[in-house]
Amino acid sequence: MAAKSEKPEKPERRIPKPNALATDIVFLDTCIFLSERFNSSAYQTLLHLGSIGAVKLKTTDITLKEVRKNIEEMIGDAIVSLQAKAGKSAILQNFDGYNKLMEEFKPQKSKALAEELWKRVEQELKDAGVEIIVATEMAAGPIFESYFDGKPPFGTGEKRKEFPDAFVIAALDNWCGENSEEIYVITTDGTVLEACEAADGLHPLEFLADFVDLALRRDEYVERAVEYLEEHRENIEEAVKAAVEDSYIHLHDEDGDGEATVNKVSWLSIEDVVKNDRDTMVLRCSASVNLSVSVSYADRNMTMYDSEDKQEYVFGHVSEDLDRDVEVTAEVTILWEDPANYVVERTVINDGDSISVYVDEDAETNWK
Repeated sequence: MAAKSEKPEKPERRIPKPNALATDIVFLDTCIFLSERFNSSAYQTLLHLGSIGAVKLKTTDITLKEVRKNIEEMIGDAIVSLQAKAGKSAILQNFDGYNKLMEEFKPQKSKALAEELWKRVEQELKDAGVEIIVATEMAAGPIFESYFDGKPPFGTGEKRKEFPDAFVIAALDNWCGENSEEIYVITTDGTVLEACEAADGLHPLEFLADFVDLALRRDEYVERAVEYLEEHRENIEEAVKAAVEDSYIHLHDEDGDGEATVNKVSWLSIEDVVKNDRDTMVLRCSASVNLSVSVSYADRNMTMYDSEDKQEYVFGHVSEDLDRDVEVTAEVTILWEDPANYVVERTVINDGDSISVYVDEDAETNWK
């Protein structure tokens, strides 16, 4: 496949990014806490902005309970996943660090680890000055009317059960009315977005980085710096290229992996500023890269499944070279002491996740 010479169309946003903040008050839905993993640059910058009074954070008692419950479930799932991979990583038992890692994250410690993370999250929110709005005390009558009428955040199927969302939206809307204020509600939940659009004081956004970017760009210095970087992106492109080549390549349709060489960064766009302390700036970028990928995967004709021990045995592999165009996100940390000769300190591709490609391009087409 030939490299694309023009930037392809991106999936259309459900909620356009505003040009400026309508309010400096913000609420994060449970799904945003989880997708940001409590440690992304955008999340940590939001907490910092809250701690210095640059923005005002709101949450609800229901949201905090949901976050705590999800932390327990996610840590439990992560430990199960880690233990499941123990067989493939058995060779690492020769190193002390491996044994310490597996001991630290064994299933018996799941609850204690969840409690440790929750306490950390809870304290960080307190330090950021978060105000808790009580949603559990909202009158149920109007919410049941929305439920029976199928109005957002209720929908069809499983979404008909979204009573927690309904109480949260009602509490936020009520708070806005009582205080003559407005709130940004950041969520990827489609019915919650619709419910916010129907409320006078609630402004829906899909991405935390959008809010943080606009909050930071109120500083003219940041605007000028981003304009400069847009015009002098060579260092950023090189950093993205190197980080992509260091990334793990996951195969969607085969049992294997690969290594990539970047032929070309077809396009690169600076989307958001998610941190700025004048010495350091963190940017969220999107890029399209053309890759030569050397892959190795299990030969299906030389694979046997043993029903007795319920294990698959691979006796041969296929090696192949692929040419692929992939779109990635990049979080780029820039040392900004000398703008004319800025240094890219760190680049994280796809939030640390792997880059996925298909061996069979027809499989990719059918998947889509």
